[in-house]
Amino acid sequence: MRLGRAFVIGALVYCVSNLPFLPTVSATCPPPTDTGWETVPGLEMAVWDLAVFQDRLVAVGVSDPMVAELEANSAWSPLGGGLPDCGYATRMGTYGGLLFTSACLNAVWDGVHWASLSPAWLWCFGEHNGELYGSNSGVLNRWNGSTWAPVPGWETNGNVYAIASFHGDFYAAGIFGVIGGVYARNIARWDGVSWHPLGAGIAGGGTTNVVVEALFVHDDVLYVGGRYDSAGPLVTSGIAGWTGSSWISMGSGLAGSDRTVHTMATYHGDLCIGGVFITANGLTVNNAARWNGTCWRSFGSGVNSWVNGMAVWGDALYLGGFFSQAGGVSAGHVARWRDAVTAVPTTPNLPRFLRVTIVPNPARRTTAIALQLPRAGEARVQIFGLSGVLVRTLYEGMLPSGRTEVGWDGQDALGRPVPTGVYLIRVDHSGQTATQRVTLLR
Repeated sequence: MRLGRAFVIGALVYCVSNLPFLPTVSATCPPPTDTGWETVPGLEMAVWDLAVFQDRLVAVGVSDPMVAELEANSAWSPLGGGLPDCGYATRMGTYGGLLFTSACLNAVWDGVHWASLSPAWLWCFGEHNGELYGSNSGVLNRWNGSTWAPVPGWETNGNVYAIASFHGDFYAAGIFGVIGGVYARNIARWDGVSWHPLGAGIAGGGTTNVVVEALFVHDDVLYVGGRYDSAGPLVTSGIAGWTGSSWISMGSGLAGSDRTVHTMATYHGDLCIGGVFITANGLTVNNAARWNGTCWRSFGSGVNSWVNGMAVWGDALYLGGFFSQAGGVSAGHVARWRDAVTAVPTTPNLPRFLRVTIVPNPARRTTAIALQLPRAGEARVQIFGLSGVLVRTLYEGMLPSGRTEVGWDGQDALGRPVPTGVYLIRVDHSGQTATQRVTLLR
């Protein structure tokens, strides 16, 4: 929540000034325990990313098949028969009922068929103002519903590895010194008119090979993960936050031979990070950790190698990477952590996770989208065509916890009746996303 020039992080309020923005880091975190780790079907392939798509957990990585799906925790299988083996796939993005994946083969899955796209290689995906963006070498691209098109004036002299939308602005980060003709050190902000650096940006010292690999919005802070030694004026390793006007740190950051953040997620109100690091602010965590606003906690004894992807599916956090053990138990590149029920505060008669129901479906003219929200917070309800084109944003703003209905009159953003067909309703709320199909008949 944003209050003028004050920001709320967890239960603490900090005022913004010209000085570095430094939350108090508590040393009273609960002691680690491995009781949250659970057995999950493993994969032979090394995993580079995880995503949830159409109520399935999807993994991409180095193997044949490069894309696999897990349904109802039964067994992994190639998604749609898999992709042609070109070596490996590294990142995924979901948008408008479509699943995008990229590496040496850039492709999109509509739930039935795979389609190859160009350019052949994209480094990352990110959404801003209802549109999907992706980056390849020195170029930022926008998805137009059928293909990727370069955005004029958004060229860099390096690579963009992470994209995010924050406070209405577009953020790009990676390895670069210039973007759109503006000097910016590895991270920059587009305000709709021009690019701006984030102060002194992201930098390293000594032999550190600086890179930003992940951008993630959590509790009204943009978190920046990667391999670096400073963020603006702050000396912090691998993880820092940007409030929109100043940098914040969460203790001294990460330590280890590589000390790099590859992925981030929100789980039960905590910011979760994964990568390759031994400690977070001095606490031994072993490649995965969680931040509750005042202190770092481990996931038991952690995992024994890199974490490259995280995804929340149901009431559990899934991790994918190069590891073979989680919490000291054998794990085939995929692991699952589930908090104890008593550790998760709940409100009576409220769901723990976002639920979406559409009635009637099929619909002839109008339909009601019923939302069950686990907590009050920002929510966005959008209608997409099956091609991924945004048809209309029905609602964007704060909603109370519990049941809320949003109606759709079968019209697009300009008030025109849309044709008969199948449409996708996407709901985003508090780090959770739900997508449902609705059939409209005329």
